[in-house]
Amino acid sequence: MSKAFKRGSIPALMDSFRALARLLWHGLRAGSTREFYDEFSRHYDGVFTEQKTYARDTAQLVAELGHFGRIVEAGCGTGVFSAELQPLCQTFIGIDFSAGQLSRAREKGLEDLVRGDITAMPLADGSADLVCSLGVLRHLPDREGEYFREAYRVLRPGGWCLAEPIPIAVDDFALRGAYRLSRILAPVYNAFMRMRGLDENVPVRDDGFWAPAMKRAGFVVEVSERQLTWDYVVVVGRKP
Repeated sequence: MSKAFKRGSIPALMDSFRALARLLWHGLRAGSTREFYDEFSRHYDGVFTEQKTYARDTAQLVAELGHFGRIVEAGCGTGVFSAELQPLCQTFIGIDFSAGQLSRAREKGLEDLVRGDITAMPLADGSADLVCSLGVLRHLPDREGEYFREAYRVLRPGGWCLAEPIPIAVDDFALRGAYRLSRILAPVYNAFMRMRGLDENVPVRDDGFWAPAMKRAGFVVEVSERQLTWDYVVVVGRKP
């Protein structure tokens, strides 16, 4: 485990606690999943501050794959990742189902943003060079296959699909503590969500989970470990 990751563990832990409090509050107020993300968009960037480090690391991974004509970020949210990815391509397109999140992304100077479903993207076949979804797939329990098939459709032959890099933190004391605490708080969080009709329940995945789903969609898949600011398991697929 890198020393940089350990130095960032305590801030990440505090971010998790603040995020949980925000999520519980907005979960109580929201009437639907889309309404929840619209409302929470005002606070997203301030709560998940560690996302900025994650975004920079992800951009470095993308840059190593090459410079692209068109990058599509499926589930771009408030544009935290988009702002890092846009300089790596000629054309950037962000897709998200939340109007509130897209509004925040536009405040970052992002323009080509589309409101839509990432499992049915409003894009032509073979029109993208790289498709990525960062911090989103965990919210698609049992639908990740639909997403990867859709990503395969919109990619040109030879195009890349980057599944969200997974930080490795099993040996880090602070994050092990956060994991144990999350196991205790999860029933409370889920109860609040169900009170508001939000029944999403995302199962925990192992590090190699995305690879089989991508292979079934038709990708040639490579799994590797990378040490950047943090340590990651990286899963990329190439369309033959």
